[in-house]
Amino acid sequence: MTEQELYNAIDKELFKTGSSKLNVWQFVKFEKAGKTIVLEAMLPSRGNIKVRKPIKKQRVNCDNQEIWLYNLMRFTKKKTLVDEGFLEDIRLDQQGILV
Repeated sequence: MTEQELYNAIDKELFKTGSSKLNVWQFVKFEKAGKTIVLEAMLPSRGNIKVRKPIKKQRVNCDNQEIWLYNLMRFTKKKTLVDEGFLEDIRLDQQGILV
């Protein structure tokens, strides 16, 4: 899957139900060539779509929430991916998944 196809698929899924929430991470799930791809995407109030992919679970905090290490990427205006480094954050609830 090319970066352009990935951008179009994520954009389509984020705006499937109308407008997308700003600054909120959402699960995006789609199928390509018989494989299911699940990522977390966000439409920031300024800038382009950001995507994060979980790498591994780091620990569980005092509120019993899982802290994960993510690979953070963003799309440019030319719809190419740029690596933004790593991010530690709480894993989203599976109920918020967009299909």
